[in-house]
This record gives sequence, C-alpha cells and structure tokens, in this order.
Amino acid sequence: HKNDDNYLSKIIDRQVELPFDLHPSKIWNNYFSVLEDKFNIVLSNDFKKRISSDQKNLRDREHFNEYVNQEFFARGKFGRVQVEQQLLVIYAYLFYPDLYMNLLKGESIRVEKSEESELHDIVRIGYTIKEQLSEIQSSDNSDYPLSFKKNKLEYLLYEQTSNRTKIELDLLFTSNSEELISEIIESDQSSDFYQYLSSQFRVFSKKMKKQLLIMIIKESMKFKNSPSMNFIVQESLNEVIPSYERNSPLTEDVTIRIINMWEPILRNEMLDQSEIIYFLNKHDLISFHELGLYYSDLRIDTETFLNLHRKDFFLLTYLSSKDLFKKFKYWDNTIWEAIKLFDDREFLSFWIFQSIITNELGYEGFDIISEDKRYTIWTGRYLFESPHKYTDYKESVISKIKPRLEKMEKEGFIFTEKVDERYKR
Repeated sequence: HKNDDNYLSKIIDRQVELPFDLHPSKIWNNYFSVLEDKFNIVLSNDFKKRISSDQKNLRDREHFNEYVNQEFFARGKFGRVQVEQQLLVIYAYLFYPDLYMNLLKGESIRVEKSEESELHDIVRIGYTIKEQLSEIQSSDNSDYPLSFKKNKLEYLLYEQTSNRTKIELDLLFTSNSEELISEIIESDQSSDFYQYLSSQFRVFSKKMKKQLLIMIIKESMKFKNSPSMNFIVQESLNEVIPSYERNSPLTEDVTIRIINMWEPILRNEMLDQSEIIYFLNKHDLISFHELGLYYSDLRIDTETFLNLHRKDFFLLTYLSSKDLFKKFKYWDNTIWEAIKLFDDREFLSFWIFQSIITNELGYEGFDIISEDKRYTIWTGRYLFESPHKYTDYKESVISKIKPRLEKMEKEGFIFTEKVDERYKR
C-alpha cells in the first residue's frame, strides 16, 4: 500500500466460502420461524420455498425486514391485513417492481400458459411470485382481516417520505380547522396525512374521534368522499362491530346492529331518511340489497318523498326492497313519476346505479359531475351471463327518459348513445 507505482499488485485475490448457514437458500428459514412466532401464524410452504429459492442475500433480507416493521408496526397494519398476503406484497415491491406496479395500478397479473409452474417445480420450490400475486388478486377468502382482493388499498406500501413532523400533524388534528377539512377531503392513501391518520386513529381521544366523525358526516352531504373519510367511517364502525362479525352478505342481526348504531348519530346531525340511506351505502356500510331487506316499507307516492334530499337513494332502496333493481319492464307509473322529481345529480346517479348511464368513473363516481358533462347512454347490452343475450333498452327506458335527456343537453350536458358490446359473442 506504500508503493504508489505498484498499487494493483497489492490487491489480494482470495475466494472465501461463507458458512453454509449464510447461504441465500438457508438464511430465510430462521427468519420465517421468527415471523411465524411474532404473528402467531403458519406461512404456506409455497411462500417459504419460493423466497428461499430466490437467492436473496442477508442484505436483501434486512431490507425486507425493514419494510415488515414499517408496514405492520409503524403504520399499524398488524391485525388489519392478512399477514402472508402483506408479506407477499412487500416482497413484490422490493424485488419484483413491475409486478408491484400492476398491483398499484389495479391491473390484472395474468400468467400465460407457458409461465405456469410444472408439477415438479411446485413440489420443489412452490408457485412463482407472479402466480402467487395473481392468486391474491383473483381469489377471495372469508378470513379476517379482509383479503387483498376485498381491501387492496390497505396492502399497498407507503412510498412517500413524510414532509411534516408528528408534532405538526398532532397540531393539525387538534385544530379542527379548514386546513384539516381540506386534508381529509383531498389527501390520498400515499400522503403523510393519511398515513398518520391510519396509524394514530386508534389512540385518538373519544372527543377527537367524535369531532372527526361529525366533520365527515357534514362533508359527505356535500357530495364529497375520500380515502380518509371512508377510513374514519369504517374505523368508527369497527369500534362497535368488528369487521370479523360483518362477513358478506350481512346477516339480518348484523344489519340491524349497524343501522341501530348509525341512525341515532345521523339523525342527530339532522339527516333525513334518504340521507341516512345515502350515507350507509356511500361509505360501504350496507349494500342496497341489505338496505332493501331492512327498509321494506318505504313509500314513494307521498308528499314526504318530494322533500327528501337524496330521492335517488331512497328510490334505489325501494326498488331493492321490491326486487325490481334493473327490471325496467316491471316498473309501474309510480316509479317513473318519482324519477321525474330528481334533480340532475340524482337523475345521473340513479341511472349510473341502474347501468344505463356511465361517466367512465364506475359506481364510485356516481356523485361526480365532470366539467365537460359528458356521459354515455347504453341503449342496449349483451348480458354477462351465458349465452350473452342482447337486451334492448330503447323502449323500456330510453324513450321514457328522452325528454329529460334533451332538457339536460340544452343545459350543457352531452350524451352519447352506444350499445355495450363487452360480452358480445
């Protein structure tokens, strides 16, 4: 090292064999045992064998463990996600970024025939990571917590660095200010605000939780929705009726318990019957089917209906209670007269739920009126069920709502008539 003219000759070239226990195929076994003890689970052989055979080294394992600690403990996911599915998502994020991007974008991971594992490979090293990710995307289970398929967003990783300290976020949540309302409405799941909310909500005081819930109810009635709003609503319910007691479809007893919990809270905020139904469905507390079973005596031919603030949701629940959802040819004049009482937002959302109108945002965008006011009207469609028969809506629906569509077009709305050919054979 002191000879400046002959530096390279001083480098010693030696090959050192690592102990067998530190070989990539072995370092994961002990780690899996630690995880199983910590989470009180048994990891599948497919998962363990595939990762053990993936030739990841000690540094990779430590990197993986850092994210395990971040997701399960720093972000408080333990008890809110199925452990093995979350571990698989973390592993994909670190070592299979292309597949993780599919999960992030909600794109199906398709395994081609040529990519399917042979039987001898399955026995020896398990299904591939791609096959396992495709499986959690497409298959569901009734275990608690909710699976990836049912609750995808909960499993995705927090990728952004927080630009605010915990003290700053503590102060924001105690301020009850317009800034807090704005954050609740506008923040998505990758924001530091949402990460703070999801990890700290359980330790908030009862007073703060109540204040947040009242805030959510008020904003919800202004046609607003966001991941933070849904999180607060769902966590408020979980404290009274845990998720594991609410397997889908809900039992009659659980439906009654949910409604008995929410009705006094919502009525205290001066919500009418239609707004209560709207809130319960909008935040995925109860489906239209379950609402129809509970509210089986609704009437749409009274003066009360005229004064409701969400007549669309009231009528949708009425249709469900009579088993008339999307069964247009059985609708009597009372239903068509009720539809004439809708304002524009109610009219559009009602027909979005009846799959006659779309704004390309799906059912979740039912309350959004886009700036360009462009919508597609389905004049007919080929049904999903085999043999994919064609159903025409021109006489049963379109002709009856044509005057309203023409009136709205004069007000700036643009409606394009099409046939839904997705399932045409």
